[in-house]
Amino acid sequence: MATSQLTETTPSQQILVNRRTPRRFENLRRLLRNKSAVVGLTVLLVLVLVAIFAPYIVPYDPLKI
Repeated sequence: MATSQLTETTPSQQILVNRRTPRRFENLRRLLRNKSAVVGLTVLLVLVLVAIFAPYIVPYDPLKI
């Protein structure tokens, strides 16, 4: 009787461990379905890219003004 309880608990623990990886992708998929989140991430990405490439975008040196 004790061995049957051990065999019953082992598969359920494996299911819980294996469930963590797809949940991450499921949450990412849910985030990408939200239109407001996608717009916000796009605006944030554009601002970061402009800040990184600002020295190449501006035709003059801001310290010489």
